[in-house]
Amino acid sequence: MIKPRHVILCVIIVLGVWALLPPRDASKAARIGSDPTRNKELPPTVKYVLRVNPGPLYLPGIVPENSTKPIQGMQKVAEAFEKIHPDTRIEFLGVTGEAREWVVTQLTSGQAPDILQTNVEDVWQDVHKPWYVPLDQYLDRPNPF
Repeated sequence: MIKPRHVILCVIIVLGVWALLPPRDASKAARIGSDPTRNKELPPTVKYVLRVNPGPLYLPGIVPENSTKPIQGMQKVAEAFEKIHPDTRIEFLGVTGEAREWVVTQLTSGQAPDILQTNVEDVWQDVHKPWYVPLDQYLDRPNPF
């Protein structure tokens, strides 16, 4: 005889498996990093590619837990910057896993992005290393934009 708790357990298992399936439309899936095809064929006028790690909260394409729409702010800023500076492209890099370990690995190997977001409590441990550039003088100037 089938008991109600067995039916409920089967329903929970089926719903759990369904929830773990990948989305049918890949364009709706959360994206880590920039479009992989974006920098493959750059026009000859592009001289610079800035690699940026904006951190997990601002990475374009990520859908935050409290929203149904992907993050777009940094992408809009990048596109506006690229219009002003057509010789430059901005590539966003995402980090999966522990950000501190990723940052240290990238900086140690010389493969770090040009701009990265990290917590100040992580920076103090490495402030004696030549990894970070102080921007105080630059940030104190009037903003030309």
